[in-house]
Amino acid sequence: MAKRRDFGTVRKLPSGKFQATYIGPDHQRHKAHTTFDTKGAATSYLGRVKADIDREAWVSPEEKAQREAETQRLADEKAQLEAEALERDMTLTAFTQLWLTAKASGKTVSGRGAREVKTSTISTYRSRLEHDVLPVLGDLRMSELNDKNVGKLLDDLALQPSKVNPQGRGNGVALPVGRTLKALLSDAEREGYIASLPHMYLPANKPVRARREDSDVATQEQVKALHEAMPEQWRIAVLLAAYCQTRLGETLGLQRRDFEHLDDSTRALVKVRRQLNTKTGKLTDDGDVKSTSGERNLFIPSGILPTLRDHMDSHVEEHPNALILRSLTPSKRSKGEIASSSVFDRTWREVRDSLNMEGFRFHDLRHTGLTLYAQQGATLKELMYRGGHSDHKVVMRYQHSTQDRQLKLVQLMSNEMPQF
Repeated sequence: MAKRRDFGTVRKLPSGKFQATYIGPDHQRHKAHTTFDTKGAATSYLGRVKADIDREAWVSPEEKAQREAETQRLADEKAQLEAEALERDMTLTAFTQLWLTAKASGKTVSGRGAREVKTSTISTYRSRLEHDVLPVLGDLRMSELNDKNVGKLLDDLALQPSKVNPQGRGNGVALPVGRTLKALLSDAEREGYIASLPHMYLPANKPVRARREDSDVATQEQVKALHEAMPEQWRIAVLLAAYCQTRLGETLGLQRRDFEHLDDSTRALVKVRRQLNTKTGKLTDDGDVKSTSGERNLFIPSGILPTLRDHMDSHVEEHPNALILRSLTPSKRSKGEIASSSVFDRTWREVRDSLNMEGFRFHDLRHTGLTLYAQQGATLKELMYRGGHSDHKVVMRYQHSTQDRQLKLVQLMSNEMPQF
């Protein structure tokens, strides 16, 4: 005979086992997921259920059983993947090709749906892995990757001098390569191709030197001097970065077809549609830019139109896909067309150093232009569009510069005012 309690009911079954039932928060009667050998065990079970209900942590036995079944299913699936991994233990090179192909199609290596990765990002991943990882670890089986050999690779990469700036504190290679390798191996672990992820120490990004608040904003005289000091074929890049606020990759990816109405100062614009992938040295597909906001149409200031038209006439071929900036010294690699970003950067460093502007980056021309744009009264939304930014926090710095400018103007105005 069942005995009623303050919470729930315990009754003895013909089998001699004890069954516990109760009314849950859903006003439905629920049976315990199992029977009990003793009455005390059934009573203890009801006590735990009551405690769960009191602290609002209750889950029905049916839902709990579903969760346990799902947990077991995932465990079985992982065990199966691990078993398959032992049978298909491939080299890192082979897995890399599978991983890159899967990423490009928006799937995991095992075929499940995943976020699709842009073509330019896939190219960057491929370049990093094929250039810096696979020559060292590519022939190893996935099961042979461990803390020691992966750690040594990253340590060796970190010790390499920078090709662009040999005197720099970092080479710009070790950290991005490490992050790409970690993403690959994390997926390999998740899908059972390796038992565990090797330990990989990846330091956080830190600036290599302190920068003053205004150190990346040039005066108009400095912009003019930089423009005049650059090689003639590349001078226009300074004006496009400073006054159209294009990034270096976007500037090097511009073609004749991207410019419209250059004879009309009220309609002249440049369309940002692609960029030069600095890792592969190739142009991305149209629409493949840095962020979702990177594709934009920018009106061109009338002050640079005469110089831009002269550049088009003198240095740009007539066909629509002709690059605005071409290699100064055509080689087999550049195919006589695409300007190398590393050569451009090296040239830029020589020019800025000759003008006593050490540390001023080409990207700082863009900061200069956006600061000037903000000082004309541009709103936050207008600054985000002009700069191709998707995060409003990035452009807040230009709003601050506008406030600084406003304060200076008010102070100048106060100097001309009588005392009241």
